[in-house]
Amino acid sequence: MECELFDRERTILHNLSKMPVLLLDMRDRDNVSEFLLHDLCSKYCFNLQKAAYLVDNPDFCCLRGVAGFSLDEAYPESTSVWYEADAFSDHMANSAFNNHVRRVNQCSVDAKEKTSLLKNIRAIANGLHFDDYDVCSWQLPNDNYGIVLYQKDDPTDNIIDQYLMNGLSLLSFCPLF
Repeated sequence: MECELFDRERTILHNLSKMPVLLLDMRDRDNVSEFLLHDLCSKYCFNLQKAAYLVDNPDFCCLRGVAGFSLDEAYPESTSVWYEADAFSDHMANSAFNNHVRRVNQCSVDAKEKTSLLKNIRAIANGLHFDDYDVCSWQLPNDNYGIVLYQKDDPTDNIIDQYLMNGLSLLSFCPLF
Protein backbone atom coordinates (compact mmCIF):
# COMPACT_ATOMS: atom_id res chain seq x y z
CA MET A 1 0.00 0.00 0.00
CA GLU A 2 2.75 2.45 0.93
CA CYS A 3 4.63 1.62 -2.28
CA GLU A 4 1.50 2.40 -4.33
CA LEU A 5 1.19 5.79 -2.64
CA PHE A 6 4.83 6.56 -3.32
CA ASP A 7 4.42 5.60 -7.00
CA ARG A 8 1.31 7.76 -7.30
CA GLU A 9 3.05 10.70 -5.66
CA ARG A 10 6.09 10.27 -7.91
CA THR A 11 3.85 10.19 -11.01
CA ILE A 12 2.08 13.39 -9.97
CA LEU A 13 5.37 15.19 -9.32
CA HIS A 14 6.88 13.93 -12.57
CA ASN A 15 3.92 15.24 -14.56
CA LEU A 16 3.87 18.58 -12.74
CA SER A 17 7.58 19.07 -13.40
CA LYS A 18 7.03 18.80 -17.20
CA MET A 19 4.19 21.30 -17.37
CA PRO A 20 6.13 24.61 -17.36
CA VAL A 21 8.05 23.61 -20.50
CA LEU A 22 4.84 22.47 -22.19
CA LEU A 23 3.20 25.78 -21.26
CA LEU A 24 6.04 27.69 -22.89
CA ASP A 25 5.60 25.70 -26.09
CA MET A 26 1.91 26.71 -26.21
CA ARG A 27 2.33 30.34 -25.15
CA ASP A 28 0.82 31.73 -28.38
CA ARG A 29 -2.40 29.71 -28.20
CA ASP A 30 -5.47 31.40 -26.83
CA ASN A 31 -6.73 28.22 -25.14
CA VAL A 32 -3.58 27.15 -23.28
CA SER A 33 -5.55 26.97 -20.01
CA GLU A 34 -7.64 24.17 -21.56
CA PHE A 35 -4.47 22.19 -22.31
CA LEU A 36 -3.15 22.64 -18.80
CA LEU A 37 -6.44 21.96 -17.03
CA HIS A 38 -6.98 18.79 -19.07
CA ASP A 39 -3.50 17.53 -18.21
CA LEU A 40 -3.86 18.41 -14.52
CA CYS A 41 -7.16 16.52 -14.35
CA SER A 42 -5.93 13.38 -16.10
CA LYS A 43 -5.55 10.09 -14.26
CA TYR A 44 -1.78 10.54 -14.57
CA CYS A 45 -1.92 13.65 -12.46
CA PHE A 46 -4.78 14.58 -10.09
CA ASN A 47 -7.40 12.17 -11.45
CA LEU A 48 -10.35 14.52 -11.30
CA GLN A 49 -13.86 13.76 -12.47
CA LYS A 50 -14.66 17.37 -13.25
CA ALA A 51 -13.06 20.81 -12.91
CA ALA A 52 -14.05 24.37 -13.78
CA TYR A 53 -11.52 27.21 -13.89
CA LEU A 54 -12.92 30.70 -13.33
CA VAL A 55 -11.30 34.10 -13.00
CA ASP A 56 -12.71 36.85 -10.82
CA ASN A 57 -11.77 40.41 -11.72
CA PRO A 58 -13.09 42.65 -8.92
CA ASP A 59 -11.94 45.87 -10.66
CA PHE A 60 -14.35 45.19 -13.52
CA CYS A 61 -16.86 43.34 -11.33
CA CYS A 62 -16.64 40.28 -13.56
CA LEU A 63 -16.47 36.56 -12.75
CA ARG A 64 -15.85 34.58 -15.93
CA GLY A 65 -15.42 30.91 -16.82
CA VAL A 66 -12.15 30.14 -18.58
CA ALA A 67 -11.92 26.37 -19.05
CA GLY A 68 -13.70 23.20 -18.04
CA PHE A 69 -12.82 19.52 -17.84
CA SER A 70 -15.19 16.59 -17.59
CA LEU A 71 -13.93 13.01 -17.54
CA ASP A 72 -16.93 12.01 -19.67
CA GLU A 73 -15.67 14.29 -22.45
CA ALA A 74 -11.91 13.83 -21.97
CA TYR A 75 -9.61 13.74 -24.96
CA PRO A 76 -8.55 10.13 -25.69
CA GLU A 77 -5.66 9.19 -23.43
CA SER A 78 -3.88 7.25 -26.13
CA THR A 79 -2.44 10.57 -27.26
CA SER A 80 -1.17 13.65 -25.50
CA VAL A 81 -3.10 16.89 -25.78
CA TRP A 82 0.16 18.84 -25.99
CA TYR A 83 1.32 17.09 -29.17
CA GLU A 84 -1.99 17.18 -31.04
CA ALA A 85 -2.77 20.81 -30.39
CA ASP A 86 -5.15 21.46 -33.26
CA ALA A 87 -7.13 18.25 -32.77
CA PHE A 88 -7.31 18.90 -29.03
CA SER A 89 -8.48 22.48 -29.58
CA ASP A 90 -11.22 21.23 -31.92
CA HIS A 91 -12.20 18.63 -29.32
CA MET A 92 -12.46 21.28 -26.59
CA ALA A 93 -14.43 23.62 -28.84
CA ASN A 94 -17.03 20.84 -29.06
CA SER A 95 -16.94 19.88 -25.37
CA ALA A 96 -20.34 20.64 -23.85
CA PHE A 97 -18.94 21.00 -20.33
CA ASN A 98 -16.05 23.25 -21.39
CA ASN A 99 -18.50 25.47 -23.29
CA HIS A 100 -20.84 25.52 -20.30
CA VAL A 101 -17.98 26.72 -18.08
CA ARG A 102 -16.88 29.31 -20.63
CA ARG A 103 -20.42 30.74 -20.69
CA VAL A 104 -20.19 31.63 -16.99
CA ASN A 105 -20.09 35.40 -16.97
CA GLN A 106 -21.50 37.30 -14.03
CA CYS A 107 -20.82 40.05 -11.57
CA SER A 108 -18.11 39.54 -8.98
CA VAL A 109 -18.93 39.15 -5.35
CA ASP A 110 -16.90 40.95 -2.73
CA ALA A 111 -14.41 38.34 -1.49
CA LYS A 112 -14.60 39.91 1.98
CA GLU A 113 -18.28 39.00 2.04
CA LYS A 114 -17.71 35.27 2.62
CA THR A 115 -21.40 34.38 2.76
CA SER A 116 -22.13 35.93 -0.64
CA LEU A 117 -18.99 34.43 -2.17
CA LEU A 118 -19.87 30.92 -0.96
CA LYS A 119 -23.46 31.34 -2.13
CA ASN A 120 -22.26 32.49 -5.55
CA ILE A 121 -19.82 29.57 -5.88
CA ARG A 122 -22.53 27.13 -4.78
CA ALA A 123 -24.86 28.52 -7.46
CA ILE A 124 -22.16 28.16 -10.13
CA ALA A 125 -21.40 24.60 -8.99
CA ASN A 126 -25.10 23.72 -9.16
CA GLY A 127 -25.38 25.28 -12.61
CA LEU A 128 -22.41 23.20 -13.78
CA HIS A 129 -23.95 20.03 -12.27
CA PHE A 130 -21.22 19.27 -9.75
CA ASP A 131 -22.38 16.51 -7.41
CA ASP A 132 -19.79 16.96 -4.71
CA TYR A 133 -17.01 19.48 -5.08
CA ASP A 134 -14.17 21.33 -3.44
CA VAL A 135 -12.82 24.77 -4.24
CA CYS A 136 -9.31 26.17 -4.59
CA SER A 137 -8.69 29.88 -5.01
CA TRP A 138 -5.57 31.99 -5.24
CA GLN A 139 -4.43 35.47 -6.21
CA LEU A 140 -3.58 36.02 -9.87
CA PRO A 141 -1.66 38.94 -11.36
CA ASN A 142 -3.43 42.32 -11.62
CA ASP A 143 -5.55 41.77 -8.50
CA ASN A 144 -7.55 38.98 -10.13
CA TYR A 145 -8.44 35.71 -8.41
CA GLY A 146 -8.33 32.21 -9.83
CA ILE A 147 -11.04 29.81 -8.68
CA VAL A 148 -11.21 26.12 -9.50
CA LEU A 149 -14.20 24.00 -8.59
CA TYR A 150 -13.26 20.35 -8.75
CA GLN A 151 -14.61 16.91 -8.07
CA LYS A 152 -12.28 13.99 -7.42
CA ASP A 153 -12.83 10.79 -9.37
CA ASP A 154 -11.97 8.90 -6.17
CA PRO A 155 -13.15 10.83 -3.10
CA THR A 156 -10.76 8.84 -0.88
CA ASP A 157 -7.70 9.95 -2.89
CA ASN A 158 -6.03 12.30 -0.41
CA ILE A 159 -2.55 12.13 -1.92
CA ILE A 160 -3.44 14.94 -4.33
CA ASP A 161 -4.39 17.37 -1.58
CA GLN A 162 -0.81 18.35 -0.84
CA TYR A 163 0.03 19.08 -4.52
CA LEU A 164 -3.22 20.32 -6.01
CA MET A 165 -2.72 24.00 -5.22
CA ASN A 166 0.80 23.91 -6.69
CA GLY A 167 -0.53 22.38 -9.89
CA LEU A 168 -3.54 24.65 -10.22
CA SER A 169 -1.42 27.74 -9.62
CA LEU A 170 0.26 27.00 -12.98
CA LEU A 171 -2.97 28.29 -14.52
CA SER A 172 -1.78 31.73 -13.39
CA PHE A 173 0.76 31.65 -16.23
CA CYS A 174 -1.88 31.07 -18.91
CA PRO A 175 -3.02 34.14 -20.86
CA LEU A 176 -6.68 35.08 -20.61
CA PHE A 177 -8.52 35.89 -23.83
